[in-house]
Amino acid sequence: MNNTLWITKIQTYVPEHLGLPAVEEVSKTYQKVYDAFDEVNAHSTDEEKAPVEAALDSDDMAAKIVGDLIKDGVKIGSIQLLCDCRSSITGKVPAPSYKVAVLNDIQSVLPFSIQGQAGTEGIQAFLILEQMMYDKKLDSGVVSLVQKLNKGDKRVEENEYILGDGAAALFVEQKAKHGYEILSMAIKREEAITEAGLGNIVNKICGEAGILAEQIQSAVCQNAGENLKLAMKKILPKASLYERKESKSVNFGCADVFITLDEAEKTGQIADNGTILVLALGKTKHVGVLLMRLRKE
Repeated sequence: MNNTLWITKIQTYVPEHLGLPAVEEVSKTYQKVYDAFDEVNAHSTDEEKAPVEAALDSDDMAAKIVGDLIKDGVKIGSIQLLCDCRSSITGKVPAPSYKVAVLNDIQSVLPFSIQGQAGTEGIQAFLILEQMMYDKKLDSGVVSLVQKLNKGDKRVEENEYILGDGAAALFVEQKAKHGYEILSMAIKREEAITEAGLGNIVNKICGEAGILAEQIQSAVCQNAGENLKLAMKKILPKASLYERKESKSVNFGCADVFITLDEAEKTGQIADNGTILVLALGKTKHVGVLLMRLRKE
């Protein structure tokens, strides 16, 4: 299937309010999600507080970030598909993507939602968008990504970075001349997350795009912990691994890698026509990888 996708606009949102880590017991609904993954996370030794969204709920955050894309020039009529991604299950409405569409007066759109991977929903969204655009002959859509912790969720736990509230929205086009061209992508669930296993996934996705791992120029990975960063540096020794400067010890779930990617581009850390590998990590042991090339305007 020859159906190249491009990310042509990115908007991100991190609330200014910093909250203390929650100490309540995590709800049984999310226990497996937040306990499933420990291997590559390192305990955060600093005292950085988590960004906490005090005013907006998950649906409002998703609506806000999609609205920011529209304010940035994305025409409502060009949004043919709307994929709403959440790190935590909202539990409030059966189809939250419909609410996001209504709040932004988006009418002629095919909406759907992805939840349950706690970090890799964005890569899953691209895989679905690729097939849906091909099948239905559609040209563009929006992916919104929100992590908003619910009451009872733990923000900090041993061996992992603190979880913070944040959001990102991406405008995705099938035909474009600038932005991030997606060369290859995959999502996989690993029983054990290891350096060797991650390396195999990276090499496989590079091979599918006809690129050697040694040719990757830049990389972004989930802000999960120091061990994951060390593993990525070994897997891609010639790539520049961008480490986020803002909220440097915070994990923003499914929005995390795109918040980092946006910061990296805005600070000039990704070269024009440069290849970049993005690795997202879900707390359900899902690994998502995007291999892209940035083509600036």
